[in-house]
Amino acid sequence: MLDTECYQNYWLCAFDDGTYFEMTETQPLDVAGLAAKLRTCKIVTFNGNGYDMPIICLALQGATTYDLKAASNRIIVDGVKPWDICRVFDWIDHIDLIEVKPGQGSLKAYGGKMHSRKLQDLPIEPDAWITDDQREVLRAYCFNDLVTTRDLYDAMQTQLALRVDMSAEYGVDLRSKSDAQIAEAAMRQVLGFKPVAPYIAPGTQFYYRPPPWMRFVNQPLLEMLEQNPFTITQAGGVQMTDTLANTVIRIGGTAYKMGIGGLHSMESCICHVTDEAHEIGDWDVNSYYPNLILNTGIYPQQIGPRFSEVYRGWIDTRLKAKHRASELKAEIKTLKAKIASLPK
Repeated sequence: MLDTECYQNYWLCAFDDGTYFEMTETQPLDVAGLAAKLRTCKIVTFNGNGYDMPIICLALQGATTYDLKAASNRIIVDGVKPWDICRVFDWIDHIDLIEVKPGQGSLKAYGGKMHSRKLQDLPIEPDAWITDDQREVLRAYCFNDLVTTRDLYDAMQTQLALRVDMSAEYGVDLRSKSDAQIAEAAMRQVLGFKPVAPYIAPGTQFYYRPPPWMRFVNQPLLEMLEQNPFTITQAGGVQMTDTLANTVIRIGGTAYKMGIGGLHSMESCICHVTDEAHEIGDWDVNSYYPNLILNTGIYPQQIGPRFSEVYRGWIDTRLKAKHRASELKAEIKTLKAKIASLPK
């Protein structure tokens, strides 16, 4: 596990085996020693790609503590992309856990969920001038964060094992990627080229046009959809007109409003009760949206029809895995029942 701390007159790079490298105004960084350490270890960080690794590579190129603090502020305060600060050396074997873990949250938030033994906020303000005595305080804080990083790494072993297997299958390092990023990177490898998404300028308006195979029972609704434009926002999203947003659509006895992702029922609360004429069913459809994509034959413009072939293979593999998991779950349940029934 690796983590860094950065101040105007002090920089620390620590490993959870107790090794650390530091630099001050009067103490130069052991560049050769740090490089040798990085070459002999598989490095694991939390947000290393977004911060620690480009800062480390700057340090290896001779940057001072002032240079590193300036670069740190550009990333954290100014929002500069880390790859614009410094390219990470490709000889560093590195896994970043920030995209692998589920959901959004800080390292300390996940430490709380995992019941890590100690959680600590940064003990010294980021813009402080570090005294000799404060270096030990920062080292202790950094090593504690490394313990939390190790806890998260241990908890993510199943997800990391999957990424290692898929990295070997597709010939690209997927260990630091989220599920969505894995799909994007794997698709790019299969295609053999990098798809470029078409640019649609903010403010562009377009109208809904139903596909040939779709029929509308509610003709006035179709006419309203075809006559009210949708607009591309500055953030690249889609915004509908107030007319569409405020239209109440009735299907059977239920009222709906339209959202970008579909129809939303409007009741604040509701209760459905079975009787002699009605029963309640819960239908689980396998890969509902993926199959809609495949059966309608739609695909991203920048990829082309090849998308459907690759995507169908992924969905088939997923469904087989899901079916096998159900079989194993039933088998485990049977085995547990057998264990409980037999003499100890």
